[in-house]
Amino acid sequence: MAIAVPYCKFSRMPTGQRFFFFLSLLFFVLVVQSRAGAQYQASTAAGEPPHVAWSGRDSARAILEQALGIMKNQYYARDQVAWDSLAGQARRKAGDATNCKDSYAILNDCFQQMNARHSFLMPVANTAVYDQDSTLAPRHPVWRQLVGQIRASLLPGNIGYLKVPWVSTSDPAISILVADSLQFLIEELDGKGISKWILDLRGNSGGNCWPMLAGIGPLLPDSLCGYFVFPDRKVPLLYQDGQASYGARVMCALDRPGYRLKSAQNYIAVLIGPGTSSSGETVALAFRGMPDVLFFGQPTAGYTTANTAYRLMDQSTLVLTVSREADRSGRICEGSIKPDQLITSPPEYEGQDPVRDEALMWLGIF
Repeated sequence: MAIAVPYCKFSRMPTGQRFFFFLSLLFFVLVVQSRAGAQYQASTAAGEPPHVAWSGRDSARAILEQALGIMKNQYYARDQVAWDSLAGQARRKAGDATNCKDSYAILNDCFQQMNARHSFLMPVANTAVYDQDSTLAPRHPVWRQLVGQIRASLLPGNIGYLKVPWVSTSDPAISILVADSLQFLIEELDGKGISKWILDLRGNSGGNCWPMLAGIGPLLPDSLCGYFVFPDRKVPLLYQDGQASYGARVMCALDRPGYRLKSAQNYIAVLIGPGTSSSGETVALAFRGMPDVLFFGQPTAGYTTANTAYRLMDQSTLVLTVSREADRSGRICEGSIKPDQLITSPPEYEGQDPVRDEALMWLGIF
């Protein structure tokens, strides 16, 4: 569900007021979610079903045919798939299907045959969480199910550290809150007069890339973040003045002007690893090719493709890979993003963080 976010001129607010504003806004979001859940439970008790129940062989086959049609038309490597053979096998398996879950299993087998490792079926319950759809689920998730940990600190040597979270929701208000929080933290650190940054993406497993890009936008030197490369075109990913855009379409926008760094020259260490996946890799690619940027850690998960979500008849979601990804230079990324400085030690052990320590050493020379 959409939640209205109060407008506020952050740049004119004292630090203490901004901190309490964020706490109030978070409380506001959680209260509205709680009320939505209560409204859902009341309607269910009154006998109003949340959605039409889909079951039986006809439904299973209908879901399968709908998904196969979308896959054939939209899958990014569709010319490399023998669709007649794939669909024929799927339909034969569907002869024994008795419900939609059977179709999910068949479609997952199709993804394996297609080598579509980034595509998947999102069941109704997961769809309800991601889309914040109170008509599909009796309970709204808690915050930690929707957004990963955001962490910021000032490290020795006057170096700013920022951990960028995964975002597992498409809710506009929560997306704005995440982007606002990241920009707020960047502004607070920048107020210390720093020009050296550590951007930690090691735990960013992906989700919704747009609040991430809108949030870290002040660290990017220009509007271009990269490209989604389709078989017949490529669409730029852009950041400008608090807005993250897909071509001309604004996907996430702050309700205020975006923050601008005081220093014209900034040195950025980007920390990556196997836990950096999907949209986390999209954020990493936004920094690849920038001057004064170096990547530290281990290769990323290798899901450097872009997905689109398609709602199916039973309200589940087909999450399908529709394009490849490229960095700001237009160079397509095939698989994992490799670090400039490979650190083979464990990311953290006995309170030590060798990846971050290596980044600190590099930043210390400037």
